[in-house]
Amino acid sequence: SSEEADSRHHLFVTLDMLVEFHTTFLYSEVEGIWSEQHLAPALEALAQKYEAMPADENLRDERSLDIIFTLGARLLRDRKAASSQALRQLWLQLGGLLRDRWGSYDPDFQDLCATLGGQPRPSPTVEEVAETLKTVRGC
Repeated sequence: SSEEADSRHHLFVTLDMLVEFHTTFLYSEVEGIWSEQHLAPALEALAQKYEAMPADENLRDERSLDIIFTLGARLLRDRKAASSQALRQLWLQLGGLLRDRWGSYDPDFQDLCATLGGQPRPSPTVEEVAETLKTVRGC
């Protein structure tokens, strides 16, 4: 129904804002400080978003994980991170979504592979993304 679609849209906008808030504070450009405690709430908001998606959602245009992997790789290059295992696990499970969108030969994708632990598995389903985010967010 139209009302259901409208409600889902507003939920997604709200969850995207939460992810943006937490990823903004994951790394402070001004202070040059990493605040890893913002990773778990960002992943939790993403898990809620994927749980609310229809099972047949086309994930090719869904870019909400891009910032997690981009900042996660930067974090791992900058310092020894407490969240390094969780970031690598996420990459190996979900990074196939970026490969499908960016291409396996894209230099930025290759950089993420080198930093986050190799080639990710094939692209997951919506349900697999939600489950992985719920599992890893507790790490």
